[in-house]
Amino acid sequence: GFETLPWACRFTEWGRKATVLGTKGSILAAVTPKDKWPQAFAVLQGLLGVFPNVTESPTNLGISLRNPGAVIHPGVMYGRWCPEQWDGTPVDEKPFFYQGVEDFSESVLLGLTNEVQAVRQKMEELVPGLDLKDAVDLKQWYLDCYGGQMTDTSSLKGCMNTNPGYAGLTHPCKEEDGKFVPDLKYRYLSEDVPTGMCFNKGLGEILGVPMPMTDKVLEWAQGHIGMEIMVDGKMCGKDIAKTRAPQATGIATLQQFLQSASIAVGSSMPRAPASQNFKVVFLRHGESVWNVANIFTGWADVDLSPAGELEAVEAGKCLKENGFKFDVVFTSVLRRSIKTAWTALMHSENFSMPIVNSWRLNERHYGALQGLNKSETAAKHGEDQVKIWRRSYDIP
Repeated sequence: GFETLPWACRFTEWGRKATVLGTKGSILAAVTPKDKWPQAFAVLQGLLGVFPNVTESPTNLGISLRNPGAVIHPGVMYGRWCPEQWDGTPVDEKPFFYQGVEDFSESVLLGLTNEVQAVRQKMEELVPGLDLKDAVDLKQWYLDCYGGQMTDTSSLKGCMNTNPGYAGLTHPCKEEDGKFVPDLKYRYLSEDVPTGMCFNKGLGEILGVPMPMTDKVLEWAQGHIGMEIMVDGKMCGKDIAKTRAPQATGIATLQQFLQSASIAVGSSMPRAPASQNFKVVFLRHGESVWNVANIFTGWADVDLSPAGELEAVEAGKCLKENGFKFDVVFTSVLRRSIKTAWTALMHSENFSMPIVNSWRLNERHYGALQGLNKSETAAKHGEDQVKIWRRSYDIP
């Protein structure tokens, strides 16, 4: 399972078209059973492309407690439309949702995320060896997923207000006589409360962790979505079975939860499988047209030369002669490498493994040198200086 969607996106035509507003830099995923991770990762990263970078999380529980939708959506809705903040009078314009977070809403979000952290800490205390490192607080989640895109990361409010992926997104509202009132049955409450917040609250209740802010938001939200989930602070309402709280399936104790989640205790905690030996084959791309022209290539996406295409064929034949069969193939996002991989795989009769493209496997970027003739550059700056530029890693 993914921690969240790979993108900040919205449907523009239901069931047919969506607009991607922002792409996360990385996203966590957990796979069950754990030994299927390499295959699942290769397929998923291949489908997503370069970003977001899919990173393995040790447990599905860590992914569940990390779920930002369980905190952000109910928390921001409560922060703007609870009785303390809204008197029921229609407003002139739809307020901004994420980029409209102010001090009160931030305090609600901090309360919610801190309570999830308390649940995480209690689980790690009661289950030695349980790794929930990825169940970070909400601000850290923003830094993990949108790092480099926000202009103010000094606070949670700053992260949300300056995230370009959220530009222009407003609260879900209904129009009434030219003005607007909140749609309090929107999915931010009708979905994220039963499927996300209720899991956090339910597990917290089993562990005996006080969650006063969660109780306040859940009590308010359940009235607006027409559900009875929590009664007198306990997850025992008549609609509890419609949620993802552990109590929905009759789980009332820590032992029952651990058994249901396949989490062993103490010395019987799942261990990593015994080490396996793998062969790794490194293959350089064939000669490119800029190699022929003696030009600094870097990230320029140039094609193979005819000689380079033949080199890829010969590489494939060599692999076949030596009996290589591959489980997964990694290559850059540059066509000369991709075509070399395709050609070599075809001629070595490797057809069914996933191919993962990543910009991290690109050649070094030559900056201002890219596109210049190497001989002419050496004549201008000297052979020694050009050699330093070509062979160094950290010299500009």
